[in-house]
Amino acid sequence: LNASSISMVRLQMAGLTNSIDETVVYYQETATDGFDSDFDAYKIFGPNPAPHISQEYGGVLMAINGINPVSSTFSINIRATTNISGTFTISALDFSGLPVGTCVYLQDLVTGNTVNILSAPYTFTLSNSTTTSRFVLSITHFQLPVTSSLQQANCSINTGKYAVSASSMAPWNYVWKDSLGNVLKTTLNVMSKDSLDNLGYGNYSVEIT
Repeated sequence: LNASSISMVRLQMAGLTNSIDETVVYYQETATDGFDSDFDAYKIFGPNPAPHISQEYGGVLMAINGINPVSSTFSINIRATTNISGTFTISALDFSGLPVGTCVYLQDLVTGNTVNILSAPYTFTLSNSTTTSRFVLSITHFQLPVTSSLQQANCSINTGKYAVSASSMAPWNYVWKDSLGNVLKTTLNVMSKDSLDNLGYGNYSVEIT
C-alpha cells in the first residue's frame, strides 16, 4: 500500500554502525491503544549492536500499533535502548497521510525536551544501561469549528462576499488579507461570524484565532 494514503507515523531510530530500527503507529477503526492481535505486531529485537525502538503499553512492546483515529489526544510510551552507549537520532517518516490539524510531539523524559517530530529529527545521547521508556509520543488532532461560504459577484463590479462563521469556543479574531499580505480588515472578539464584502476578482485569505 502507498504509505502516503495511510494515516500513520513511522519513527526511525538511527545510530551506531549505520544501523536503524523502527516502530509504526497507524490509524485503524475499532483498534485500541494497547495490543490488538488483528492490527498490531510485537517487537522482535534485532542483532547487536543495533538500537531498539518500540511502543510500550501495559508492559507490552510493539513494533506496529494500530490505534483508533485520534479525535483529540493520544499518548504512548516509547522505549529506546542500545547495547552500546552513543548518540542516536529519531526521525518521523511516512506521515503525509495524517489528517490536517494533526500534531505529533516527542517528549524526552530525561532532558525534558519536547519537539515537533514532524518538523525535524531529534538527536540524543543514550546509555546502554537504559531499560525503561525514554520518551512519550503524543498525537493531537484539532480542527477549528469553522464553516464558510462564498457569495459570487453578480454583473456589477465588486459585489462578492466571503463569510466565515465559528460554531463554538467564541470569541474569535479575524484578520483578512489580500494576495500581497496587506490587511484589509481586522475584527476582534467576535462571538459569531465575520465577512469580507465588496469583493472583486483576486485572492484573499483570513486568519482566525
